[in-house]
Amino acid sequence: MISGIPFVYRNWPIVFLDYLFLIKSKIVCYALRSGPAFYARPRTYDIYIANEVFILHEYERKQYDITIRPNDTILDVGAFIGDFTIYAAHKAPQGFVYAVEPDSENSSLLQKNIAINAYTNVFLHPCGIGGSDEIRVLHRHSASYGASSLFSPLQHYRRKLKILPSSEQKNIDIQLYTVETFLQDNRIKQVDYVKLDCEGMEYEILLSIPDTILRSIRCFVVEFHALFDISKLREKKEKILEKFRMNNFTIYQESKDSAQSLVMLYCRNRDKA
Repeated sequence: MISGIPFVYRNWPIVFLDYLFLIKSKIVCYALRSGPAFYARPRTYDIYIANEVFILHEYERKQYDITIRPNDTILDVGAFIGDFTIYAAHKAPQGFVYAVEPDSENSSLLQKNIAINAYTNVFLHPCGIGGSDEIRVLHRHSASYGASSLFSPLQHYRRKLKILPSSEQKNIDIQLYTVETFLQDNRIKQVDYVKLDCEGMEYEILLSIPDTILRSIRCFVVEFHALFDISKLREKKEKILEKFRMNNFTIYQESKDSAQSLVMLYCRNRDKA
């Protein structure tokens, strides 16, 4: 991934400095060679997550026919600071991107990233998507903004990043809506592509989506998390896979680590051209 930095960023030396934790400012602006720019927080995992999008192209797989088209309507659940939102808006200039991010520490920066690119086809929603319409507690962490989750303890991140003692978690109440409620409330008639990276909520979200809505969507890309243990991940994932299979999706899987604690699901609707 590091070798691709000079080919993706116009100001690539700053990216390397960020990797080395040598940037002292609170905010830095990265300029992509493809045109867009985005603000990020140095000395955090912001740049690592962005590089998964812009260098590894984690949310597109041409070999699976999982791509973003110019006219697509895209639902970005777990939009974070807007790395994928920016990527999707740039790829779908005649489409729309609905970015859902409940953590104000992230959504405030996401709003700046929408503004700096002058996007008029991106809509930010400072709420969460869940398995039911309710208020839940979001567990936050100031040192790893991408680790906010509705589940605690965040065992996966404590093990993987080793920076998340429970004493540093900051909890806030957030409003959740199901996908069905969110689409109805915002009068969204059609979604073509759904990205889910929501730190363990993907199970509840996907099982709550009515089959009629699921079958209307062309592509899902889901990061599946093992927040507790691998056996539970497999059990939950199988239920999700069965739901997709029953609705005529082809499913591809890619593990992000040797322990299979993070698995990418690429789901393509065979009934959609």
